[in-house]
Amino acid sequence: MTQEQGEDEKLVSSLFLLALATGFRVSQLAALTRDINFTFFGEDNAHLTLTPSPTFLAKNERLDILIAPLRVPALREGHRHLPLCPVLATRAYIENTNHLAPEHLFYNSRSHKPLRTRTISKLLCRTIERADPGNSLRAHSIRGMAASLAFLRSCSLAKVQELGGWAIESFLNRYLLHDVQRPGCVTLGTTPPS
Repeated sequence: MTQEQGEDEKLVSSLFLLALATGFRVSQLAALTRDINFTFFGEDNAHLTLTPSPTFLAKNERLDILIAPLRVPALREGHRHLPLCPVLATRAYIENTNHLAPEHLFYNSRSHKPLRTRTISKLLCRTIERADPGNSLRAHSIRGMAASLAFLRSCSLAKVQELGGWAIESFLNRYLLHDVQRPGCVTLGTTPPS
């Protein structure tokens, strides 16, 4: 495996697991930065705290109402990180690409330019297609899945609204998936029940 292929695998893994773990919109994922003031790991990689670039405003933000930093817990059994841990995947990606500038988190492994929303969306869709051939979900579907799983894990509607920036009616009528299985993954900063 070439270094570039390794970077690609780590990029896709980190990107997909963070999309599911955070429920962020593609634009929010593109606005993440490596700057240690906005993206930092807890002791022993117990969590990852993410804040998009301060120059970015999400769809539902205003200068006086900003989304709080999101703390993503590690997916672990005891002290051992599980293979689908978004914290460990992101740490591995950052360490593998530590030569890149801190202004963005995700970069194209060939050109070393920051990934744009369209590219992130394509990468997420390809990942979904590889995992579930024939499924025509969009990148935004990951956001709905994350919110549905968090809600089914006993998060209140108010908590889902706060964490995901959802309008309750929109979430209930368009995105809540009642038939999802309960996979062992981090969603909207929540871990699966033990």
